[in-house]
Formats: sequence, structure tokens, C-alpha cells
Amino acid sequence: MHGRIVSHKFITAAVAVLWVFALSGQSSAAEARRRPNVLIITTDQQRVDAASAAGNPWAKTPNIDSLAAKGVYFTRSYCAYPLCSPSRSSLHTGRTPHEIAVDRNSVPIDPAVPLSGQVFRDAGFDTGYAGKWHMPDPYPNDGIAGFEVLNKTSRQRKLAHDVDEATKDAAIDFLRRKRDKPFFLVASFINPHDICLLAGETSPLFDEVWKKYGPPAGAELPPLPPNFDKTAGETVARRLHPDWDATHWREYRYAYFRMLEDVDRQVGQVIDALRQSGQEDHTVVIFTSDHGEGLGSRRWTGKMAFFDEEAPCP
Repeated sequence: MHGRIVSHKFITAAVAVLWVFALSGQSSAAEARRRPNVLIITTDQQRVDAASAAGNPWAKTPNIDSLAAKGVYFTRSYCAYPLCSPSRSSLHTGRTPHEIAVDRNSVPIDPAVPLSGQVFRDAGFDTGYAGKWHMPDPYPNDGIAGFEVLNKTSRQRKLAHDVDEATKDAAIDFLRRKRDKPFFLVASFINPHDICLLAGETSPLFDEVWKKYGPPAGAELPPLPPNFDKTAGETVARRLHPDWDATHWREYRYAYFRMLEDVDRQVGQVIDALRQSGQEDHTVVIFTSDHGEGLGSRRWTGKMAFFDEEAPCP
């Protein structure tokens, strides 16, 4: 199979299609070997318009853009729920969060519900998971059903960038392995999720994140979103940030796009490793995020609201 499927945002449907694909033609080992590999790359809290491929002049994302240019780019579909664990549970079960009672963060998936890794492993795939899981633990030391967990780590006192480096390295090591069957690999990055640390302003990592991603003196700042003042009643963001002026909101947006560019580089290194392995033309690549980010739309930060900025993802 030649080519890639990219930026599939309606993740429940995406995984349902992949499951049918994995379960088809299981009659022999030879047939299993002929099936293409599957690589799912996810970011965390990336808006649908947060890529230069989407026409955003404030974010330079050449690696995500390259995927979009070579594949199918979806611009009008939605994640299952604008929050990490519910959306991720949908991604890896093919079912909506209310069906499996994962309606908030850090909730485990019922062991009776098959996960994507179990389905693909049973279909003859070599399965690996690198990065954030969050159902219930962000990085479970006891493993993930159906997957070989490739980087067992912790988020404690670490920037997303540093954890994502470990995720990238683990995914690359998996891609370089010699194998006689197709693989199903998930590379689950955190950034641009560290924008949450700048919204809270109480994190012990706040200063470190701001130093790494905040604008230097004289930097050109992105404008406020067109619907900045289009609030839907009293929002959480207005209560949390009553002292943020327009400049602070624009600096917040600046930092978000730098986080996005950071993870784009790491995504590019995974894609380069896939290419160098000689498997690129025999691999289906899906790039998505678990949900979006308010980023100043309606004076909103974060997620958890069913506004268009939080529910769509690339």
C-alpha cells in the first residue's frame, strides 16, 4: 500500500476503520506480513488551525505540513470529547466516552473493552506504545494491554519537551527493529500541552516554561483571535485571568506556537526514521491530537468546553 492517511480528526471513526483493516485477512501469516504497517502520531492540545498547513502564519510546522501535503487532510471533523482521557479512550477503543464511562481524566478503561493494541496484536501485528497514555496513569509502569510499552517514565518535574524526547527516541528505536510481521506503533507526544502551565501560573515549572517558550524582547506577537471578545457568559478563563491584558494574551499565544514548533521537530525525526527504515511506502500514518485549546478565543484557555476551538483537532 502506497501513501499515507494524515490528520484524521474524527478519531473514533479512524480507529474503527483501522480495526476492520487489522482484522481482515487473518487466515495466514503470509497475509499478515503483506498488510501495511500503521503509525499513529498524536500531539496533545493542538488546535485544528495550529499548523502552517492550515494557513496559520504564526506557526512553522514543516513536518506536519509534509504529512498533510502527501496525504488526506481533514479540516471539518471533531474529537470525541475535549479532554485528555475521554478523547484518548475513544481513540483506542473505537467507542464514545459515554459508552465506556470515561467521562473525566485519569479514569481506567474497563478491561472487558478491547484496546487497539490488543486488536492489532491478535491480527498479527507487532505493537508498541511510546509516550503519554493517561487511562488512568499518564505513564503506566504496569503496561498497557496489547502493547509493548516502549518508554516507561514519569512526567513529574519535567517539561513536556524532555518527556517528548524520550518518546521520540523510543519510537525511533522501535522503527529500527528487524521484524517479519507488520507493526502498529503509537507515538504519543505531550506538547503543546505545556501551555496549561502558563495558564495556571502556579506550577513550579512556570518560570522554566516561560523562559523556554515566551517571547524575547521586541518579538512580533500574534494577534488576538477574531472572537476574543465573543464570550459565552462568564467563562472560567475570565475568572482565572481578570488581569490579563491584550499583550499578555498575545504572549500566551506566542508561547503556544513555539511549543507546537518544538513538537513538530520531534515528529519530523520519527518520520525521518520511518523513511530511513525503508518502510515509509508500506506504512499508513495517521496524525491527530486528543483535542484543541482555547488560546484566547472567547477569552478562554485550555479545553473542557464544547467550543469549536477545543473540540476539533488536526
